[in-house]
Amino acid sequence: MTDETLKAEPTLTDVMQELIKINKRLEAQDIQFEAIRQGIIDNAIRFDRLESQIYSVRSDISTLKADLKETRRELV
Repeated sequence: MTDETLKAEPTLTDVMQELIKINKRLEAQDIQFEAIRQGIIDNAIRFDRLESQIYSVRSDISTLKADLKETRRELV
């Protein structure tokens, strides 16, 4: 091997520093993915609550219609 070849090869320290950089990037991505996952879960919970409220309102409207029909019959 020539001196130029030896100089071009990274040292163990260089490799370790690059691995540390890669690990930090992966940790940052993990944090981002966790935030996205949590956002999806939160949105799903909100959607489920909204959906249940819609069914509740729908039920209330049906009850109101029935009450109105009964009140009309009583008035006539």
